[in-house]
Amino acid sequence: MTDVPIFLGRPEALHALPYPRGGADITRARTRAAFTLGSGGIRMAQLPGGKRRFSYAWQSLDMATYAIIQAFDQGHEGPGPFVLLDPSQVNMLTDNQSAATSVRNDTRNFTVSGSGGTLASDATINERGPASLRWDFAVGNPAGALLTIDSPSPEWPGVPVVNNSVDGPDINANPLFEADVSDWAPNAGEGTVTWSTAQAHEGAASLLLTPDGAGTQAAAHSTAVPGISPGQMLRASAWVRCAVGRNIQLRIDWRTGGGTYLSSTTTTTAVVANTWTHLDVVGTAPATTAQAGITVLMTGTPPIGHLLHVDEARLRRFTPGRSLCFSFRVLGGGTNPAVTLTPQLRWLNAAGATLATTSGTAVAATDIARTTMFVTGTPPLSAAFVVPQVAATGASISAAAKLWLEQLQLEAASAPTAWRPGTGVLPVQVVSLPESWPWGWPDHRSGAILTLQEVGA
Repeated sequence: MTDVPIFLGRPEALHALPYPRGGADITRARTRAAFTLGSGGIRMAQLPGGKRRFSYAWQSLDMATYAIIQAFDQGHEGPGPFVLLDPSQVNMLTDNQSAATSVRNDTRNFTVSGSGGTLASDATINERGPASLRWDFAVGNPAGALLTIDSPSPEWPGVPVVNNSVDGPDINANPLFEADVSDWAPNAGEGTVTWSTAQAHEGAASLLLTPDGAGTQAAAHSTAVPGISPGQMLRASAWVRCAVGRNIQLRIDWRTGGGTYLSSTTTTTAVVANTWTHLDVVGTAPATTAQAGITVLMTGTPPIGHLLHVDEARLRRFTPGRSLCFSFRVLGGGTNPAVTLTPQLRWLNAAGATLATTSGTAVAATDIARTTMFVTGTPPLSAAFVVPQVAATGASISAAAKLWLEQLQLEAASAPTAWRPGTGVLPVQVVSLPESWPWGWPDHRSGAILTLQEVGA
């Protein structure tokens, strides 16, 4: 586990930190009470829940990594709260969700939708633990029957995920255009590329692409970046602002070592006039690729007045987000025990809007034996959260069908592993990052200890 990173940051911008070889101290503060019995003895009671405190110790950190956690401590990453994803905490569902209501004996953090569906904590049928989550169908063939595993915190619309926001630095030259437009050029004889301070999305300047009104397209190309290998994934992104509403293309151009053009990975976006719009595309380098560049362009013989400002035009090496697996055990019952279920992962962006839904194999839950169902998926581009859910489908669901679910798990895996108790992914705040000496050597810091505290409801 020491070679697996932990992730800390805002939901849409997580930073990968090396796992602390100096050790991790994770404690949970719970409310406890003592009661004096009539016999003179004492009985202790402990409430479920509580908040965890995380202390991570690194034997040595390079200064660039130390600067990342120092930025959290000093407020440069904002006021928080932040996401902490620790791979030692396998099951990302909350305690009550993972235990199928056994911890709190109620259905908090579960939601059911569809005609007549209800949930209950049931201690009469269970495989592991004192209770299971019972899903009752009160009407036949309910429309939109869906069980949702709710967000662990009101701060977020779902469970935070690791996505491409942890990618490396820009690999193309001059992506911000703060001083000039060097390393960028137009198509020969089709418009001009100039430096402009009239508009800027970041900083004080941008690249201005001006069509000549005669060329079939107007494009701004970056200088090709060497060192790209076939099969390597790259991500291109840019902010654009056009004087008119029209389609804008963003491309990754793949080339050989000698500069011969091979192909492009392209996205086309309809932009609103005089509005900054974010463009984003991911591509995989084809065979014989050795160089890659980024291009922003307008097609269809754009008129002279279609002025296009471009800013933050970045090309980065892309690492897909971690695969997630949502799994559970289920038993059917009632007058019609064969209910077809489809486990799903619904992906959300940072604003909570649904981007896509990944569905697993639809399986009928029966009263003959418990069935393990699961779905795996990788976060799509721009995903910041995931919502696990279970859809009930089929034209033969009776008004008295029942389901019992247990051993729910959401984990970073490509297939289900052994069930582990859920700890939840709750917001954290930085408690301390003591400044300590000595330095290990000039470019490393020795003995850094970061302490985080869970917060929120």
